[in-house]
Amino acid sequence: MKINYPTSWYEQYEIARSDDGLKKALEHSAFEELLAGFACHGDSLDIGTATGRYMRVATELGFTAFGIDNSIHAVSATREYISHLGIPTERVQLMDGADMDFENERFRLVTCMMSTISHSYDYFAI
Repeated sequence: MKINYPTSWYEQYEIARSDDGLKKALEHSAFEELLAGFACHGDSLDIGTATGRYMRVATELGFTAFGIDNSIHAVSATREYISHLGIPTERVQLMDGADMDFENERFRLVTCMMSTISHSYDYFAI
């Protein structure tokens, strides 16, 4: 399913101060806790990256992070956020999670956070 949020939506997404913001903070904390004992190296992929939040976390943990999103606005927002951290912007691609173009077993970690999978008509394709 194609999502077409305006660029301003991604700015608000990043600074949400509502219940949604609390959910993001809790998920973020659980993600870091889950990976605390994991060997964090190699490539990671964030499907539906939105603003690159989990690309940034994965990078901080030691992964070479990549992200995909099927929204050009999300890709633009992510590229802007990660460019300030020195993460190469070409690691974010306009691509649908149900039709990815990566070799098998490339990624050591794959994330699909904040109910991103619910935007897919075919959950099993992802």
